[in-house]
Amino acid sequence: MATLRTVLTRASALVTASMLVLAPVATAQPDPAAMDANTCPYRVATPPAVDASEIPEVGDPPA
Repeated sequence: MATLRTVLTRASALVTASMLVLAPVATAQPDPAAMDANTCPYRVATPPAVDASEIPEVGDPPA
């Protein structure tokens, strides 16, 4: 039983120490240049409407 308690104490100390070491990395702010909306690789652009019938209208959807 004492062995399990020792192992758990050391494991929790290791986890706590690693959290303290990695905390500044986790709170770092991203580079402002990387936050530019035009450079986002996951940006999805909708295609332009072909005619007026494809332009979405404001309000409830048709029934």
